[in-house]
Amino acid sequence: MRTKQLNSSLSLQFGGGSEEWIEFACPCGNGKIIEQHCNIPGVYEHDVTIICDHCKQNYTFDLSKGIRAWELIEK
Repeated sequence: MRTKQLNSSLSLQFGGGSEEWIEFACPCGNGKIIEQHCNIPGVYEHDVTIICDHCKQNYTFDLSKGIRAWELIEK
């Protein structure tokens, strides 16, 4: 399952890179899911995390289609 996107921001960095943050609602509605992409030459990091104690206990991510196509699945 994917949840509703709430917000996003893109920050251009010196040297032609960028940092991107995308915020989604968590399933219970009390927290959020943060998807982060750091595309700075030499540093390519991507992460997605649940910022909600309740949902963190009940869901995990299926990243089999890639980090930008994550889906929440029940534990």
